[in-house]
Parts: sequence; C-alpha cells; structure tokens
Amino acid sequence: MIFNKGAMFGLDARIALAIFGALSVISGAALYSAIQQSKVVALVTDLNEIGKAYTAFALDTGQDLPELKSPLLYADSYDLIENTKNYTNWNGPYLSYDKLATDTTYRSLSHPSYYAVRTAPLSGGTWGNTNLGDCTAGNPCFLWAMINNVPNELATAADIYVDGTYNKTEGNFRIHDSNGTAAAAHVYFKIQPTLNQP
Repeated sequence: MIFNKGAMFGLDARIALAIFGALSVISGAALYSAIQQSKVVALVTDLNEIGKAYTAFALDTGQDLPELKSPLLYADSYDLIENTKNYTNWNGPYLSYDKLATDTTYRSLSHPSYYAVRTAPLSGGTWGNTNLGDCTAGNPCFLWAMINNVPNELATAADIYVDGTYNKTEGNFRIHDSNGTAAAAHVYFKIQPTLNQP
C-alpha cells in the first residue's frame, strides 16, 4: 500500500508540474506581447512628438522647415532644436533630441533607441517600401516624421496599430526598407499638410 501511495504522489506531482509549465508558457507569451505593445506605443508616441514639434515650429514662424535635396528630399530637422536661420518668433527647442554627429548631410537628429530622426515633405499618395513619394502638382504634400533603423517586426506592428492593417505603401504609417529584405526599416508617420503646396 505504501508503494501505491508513492506512485499516486508521483502522478500528482507530474500533473502539477505540467499545469505549472503550461501556465508559465501562457504568462511568458502574455508578457512578450505586453512588452512588444509598449514598444509600439513608444515608437508612435515619438513620431507624434516630432509631429507636434513641426506644428509648433510652423505656427511660431509661419513657414515650413527648409527642404534639403542632397541626395534625397528631407526637411532640415536641425531647425526644430536650434534657431539656425534666425527665424522671427522661433520659440524652440521643440524637441529634446541632439544632432546626429555622423549624419550632417540629412541634418538628422539622434534617436536614443534607433538611429536617426528626420522630417520629409512627401505626398499623401501611394508610396513606401522601395520608393518615396515626391510632392507634385495636384498631389497634396504632407510633412512626415521619420525614424530609421526600426526593426521590421516592430515597424509592422506599428503599422497595424496606426492604420488597422499592414500596408507599407498606404495610410498614415509607411515603411521604407529599400529592397524589402533588410532587418530594419525607415518608418514614416504623416503629420499634416505642408504650408506650401506644389
């Protein structure tokens, strides 16, 4: 009889361990999902803050950020952190980022988690993945906030969070990853129409 009781205890212990293991897997998956969601929200919040900075700049100065066309079209993001061109009524800094020392061509700002923060005047039409949407007559131009070197999995999750579905080339959130095989991408978030339209 004592032998049978030991066998029963062993079975009970194995069942308890199996239940504990299953609960661990479930709680681990829930924790991973919560961490991923917090990264998505943080990324979208950063893009929104860049948008608010541009809006404040435009309201204060009455103009768009100057365009840079070497070699791609971006706007001068330095003007969001210092009054480089002696704007009247400039009340910045509008963002707390520093200049990205390794990238003076695009006059980028340094993002603490990814790489660069930029702004770009681009169309609201279909574009993304391997091309950018230049503003043309009859195609409204918007200022887009951009953060580059965002992991593709996070970029995809953020696209779904913002637009409700995954689509790199349409909506308020775009993903540009050159050839579609890179581990990280540039993500763009539509802010508002530029003051000057083509």
